[in-house]
Amino acid sequence: MAKRLGRHGLTPRLSITLPGWNDNRASGFYLVADDIAGRFFALNRGAFGRHVGQAYYWSPDELKWECLEMGYSDLLH
Repeated sequence: MAKRLGRHGLTPRLSITLPGWNDNRASGFYLVADDIAGRFFALNRGAFGRHVGQAYYWSPDELKWECLEMGYSDLLH
């Protein structure tokens, strides 16, 4: 496994890519990120009804996708 230099020294690289994860798994949404709290962030491509193009996150507390009312570039800021 390849390693990269991170904030805390050398860390292993994940062998998964976003296009690779989304291929044949995500229908109507595109997974773009996850975090340490167990939330997954995705762009709505029609799977969540309204708000196509908006960012959503999977809430582990609510067990449902929730709209963040922002697009991808706002999610990155």
